[in-house]
Amino acid sequence: MLTYGYTAKDLAAVRAYVQRVAPSIIARTYYDSDEDSFAATPSAMDRHLRDMLDGPVDVAIEHGSPALAEHLRSSIRKHGEPKLTAVTFRMVTEAASPAASHAIGRWFRPRIASRLKVEGIATVGELVAFCNRRGGSWWRSVPRIGAGRAAVVIAWLRRHEMQLRIRVDADVDTRDPLVADGVVQVGRPNRFRSMALGKGSRKNLKRGRRIGSP
Repeated sequence: MLTYGYTAKDLAAVRAYVQRVAPSIIARTYYDSDEDSFAATPSAMDRHLRDMLDGPVDVAIEHGSPALAEHLRSSIRKHGEPKLTAVTFRMVTEAASPAASHAIGRWFRPRIASRLKVEGIATVGELVAFCNRRGGSWWRSVPRIGAGRAAVVIAWLRRHEMQLRIRVDADVDTRDPLVADGVVQVGRPNRFRSMALGKGSRKNLKRGRRIGSP
């Protein structure tokens, strides 16, 4: 499952796209053109599906196995975009899914990851355990996290508990009378593709706009 807040409907749509189902059929099957502007025309739907696929491919290139990363780079060099089969799509989504053993820095921006590491939190699983031990006030001992950032972190952990196979306890509630001092972003900017391919290939991949976690 992808890591970017996609719904089950989005995942099914991207999977259908990988299986070469026409964008017009995907739009009619999974979306409402009155509510989803990207489903209004086949070309808009095609662009949206390509954009949704870009994020997990970028993460798979950066964090997947060397063999998968090289396969994706080769496909992009040859076709200008990743050509995936059902098998490689599954490999990509698995590589782009969070796991409890993953380092904090893989999913959180460096500033937040460094603050968590000060508390001895090195992995996503350790973060969940820390939150469950401390309860809703877990963030108070982490410098400059604040209630607002903490709420976003908890929401992200809960959204991905199926992949993580561990969960934040139901009573971990970050509501606080203090004013939140901002919102943390989880995930990385869309730069993996350019890192993987170099400047020469970036032009060929320019399609208009990576999906990001909260």
